[in-house]
Amino acid sequence: MMVDGADTFLDLVSNNQGKATLKLSTEEFEDADAQLTKIRIGMNKGLLDNIGHALVDYGAYYHVDSFKGETINHQLWLCPVTEYVFEGGYPETIFIKLINNK
Repeated sequence: MMVDGADTFLDLVSNNQGKATLKLSTEEFEDADAQLTKIRIGMNKGLLDNIGHALVDYGAYYHVDSFKGETINHQLWLCPVTEYVFEGGYPETIFIKLINNK
């Protein structure tokens, strides 16, 4: 379940298509469409409880300045699954490239 800004970021990235294929990396690459920069560890417990999110003790907030060169100034929250995806932690920076949104 994507919440607290991650859902709206993916809506933007997918152009509201409900599906997007992304390249993610902790290493900068030349044609990245967005850069997520970690702000802090934390979570909005009230929001998570209200929507019935699985029980978690923390997550991490990230800031995205722009997507495909357009300023979006967006904040999003990523749950602890991120630690699994990136093999053990929340990266300081995540680079994203939209491959396909069909």
